[in-house]
Amino acid sequence: MARSLSVILVGLVGLLAMACADDTDEVEAEPPEDEEADEEANEETDEESAGEADIELSALIYEEPEKEEDSINFFRLYMDRVEEESDGQIVFEDVAGPETIPTGDQMSTVADGAFDMVLTFTAHAGDVPEVETAPLSRLTPEEERGSGYYDWFVEAHEERIGVTPIGRATTNSGFQIFSTEPIEGMDDLSGMDIRSHSGYDPFFHALGMETHHMDIGEIYSALDRGVVEAAPYPLYVYDLGIHEVAEYAVEPAFGTSHSTWSYINTDTFEGMSEDLQELMLGVQQDLEGEIDELIEGWHAEERERLEEAGMEFLSLPEGEAEEFQELYIDSRFEGLVEDDFLTAAEAEEARELTGN
Repeated sequence: MARSLSVILVGLVGLLAMACADDTDEVEAEPPEDEEADEEANEETDEESAGEADIELSALIYEEPEKEEDSINFFRLYMDRVEEESDGQIVFEDVAGPETIPTGDQMSTVADGAFDMVLTFTAHAGDVPEVETAPLSRLTPEEERGSGYYDWFVEAHEERIGVTPIGRATTNSGFQIFSTEPIEGMDDLSGMDIRSHSGYDPFFHALGMETHHMDIGEIYSALDRGVVEAAPYPLYVYDLGIHEVAEYAVEPAFGTSHSTWSYINTDTFEGMSEDLQELMLGVQQDLEGEIDELIEGWHAEERERLEEAGMEFLSLPEGEAEEFQELYIDSRFEGLVEDDFLTAAEAEEARELTGN
């Protein structure tokens, strides 16, 4: 009898142990709610880290970033498009002008990596003399890519200062001569005092003009005080107040391919994924396809503002207008060789690449 009770007790203990084991398995199969939340959070973090982190770019502009000017308008549009088409992977956080970094120091600031991008003209010609050919082209941006000029221009900047050109910020634009005196022909320009810089000098000297070097910010006072009688600048001078001190604008513009390009630090650019590099270059080329229409609209608006403010646009005689344009291109190429910016062979190559 005792033996039978022992067997029964052992059996009951065994059944109880099996039941406890089953309960334990069920508990372990269902993790706590806290663990489930942690796992979901980890999955979300993994998904986020799989995508590329936002790239914050800083940029410098040769004039105030809010100024109404074709090149600046184009660059603002470019930045907006890049942010939009990258779905926020590229963001322009800090965009500054000459009040932060003087125009003449902006390219070196980008080359040093303190800023990522710059919109500028030929202010860095001392470091990259090839940039002086930018306003001498007869080709569209698309044609320049086909001729080899774009690659030639990019290579010169990357090799000399470690900065990569993105593309032109305007074309079919150029520079007007604004004057305090009426100009009816090229002879009227001879002997006039005009604001200039090294890039303009060969052209103005060929016209018989007396050149005076000064910064953009000095143009207004120089015209107002009679230090100079004329000054070249893109059409967009209303915000500078030039219409208050110069009553006339000479047509046609010269250097119509213009000199403003956007650039990015090469290390910054190459540090991006290939997809984002292609996106930045693709946005540039897409906008180049719209550039003529954009420039035409911006020009019309600015000219209307100036004419309403009293500025008179005077056209050179038809025969002289073409001579005026040819003299600009020829004198500037010659000046690049005479001033040792380019060798004769380099200048000839640049002529061919720019359709001259």
